[in-house]
Amino acid sequence: HRHHFYYVQPYIDGSGLSSLLRDEPNGSRAEAAVSAAKDLAWKLQMAPLGAAANSADTFTFFRQFTTAEYLMALNVLPKQVTQAPSVMIDGVEYTSLGPALERLFASRRLDSLKRIFSLETFRHWNLHGGNLIFDDDLNVHLIDPDTNILLHDPLFEIARLYYTAHHDMVEYRSFTIEGTGSDRLAIKYTLNQQQMNNYALLYDLSIGDRSAVGVTDADIPELQTRLGLAYLSCLLRGINANYLEGENDTPEFQMLSNSMYLYLIATQIANQLAEA
Repeated sequence: HRHHFYYVQPYIDGSGLSSLLRDEPNGSRAEAAVSAAKDLAWKLQMAPLGAAANSADTFTFFRQFTTAEYLMALNVLPKQVTQAPSVMIDGVEYTSLGPALERLFASRRLDSLKRIFSLETFRHWNLHGGNLIFDDDLNVHLIDPDTNILLHDPLFEIARLYYTAHHDMVEYRSFTIEGTGSDRLAIKYTLNQQQMNNYALLYDLSIGDRSAVGVTDADIPELQTRLGLAYLSCLLRGINANYLEGENDTPEFQMLSNSMYLYLIATQIANQLAEA
């Protein structure tokens, strides 16, 4: 069992955040659960565990991490999409993911991260909606830490919470992609309106008022940049983690391709970060 990690905890009777978002007809209950999950994530993020010794600066780490995940994604994605200079998604033309990442990491806006050493080793790292369990009183409990991540920015934990929406779209196959290749692609969701409203609670990546956990106005620009990069890390990692063998072999099957869906979302986010 060398290099394997195990944990033991009592059985928790409750519903996962993802289940509440999908099955809860009462929007106020879903909103309260998301608020509690965000509060917990920020309290964990601000806990003073200390930076990892002899680690790279934050800019170098994110550039290396996203580049490695992107290069792995190229092995599973159709070349007619990744090699195109741009891709049309929902009526908007975006620079393809590779060039968008280059433009992002060439941005002067990221220069401040070259002087920051925020990386840590011991965190939960897996705060998506399936691992946040709520009891009847909406007290939240954690399960299933990700022991495969040995080093990351602690904001990756919060990004994993926001990533719940796209994780669940893939987990429950709640999307279709219309179009072929890189031309005029459209993402359609097979959710009812209440489900869409519930998941929309997780689409806002803004820091918000986190003064209760020590976030000041001066901290927000740096935290916002790190959170965006951490969210992009989740999406890129998800491309490879959720790829199903053969799902991109034919244009027809791209309509339900997990890796294509996450690639398109990552492309949108990378472009937005590069233009911010």
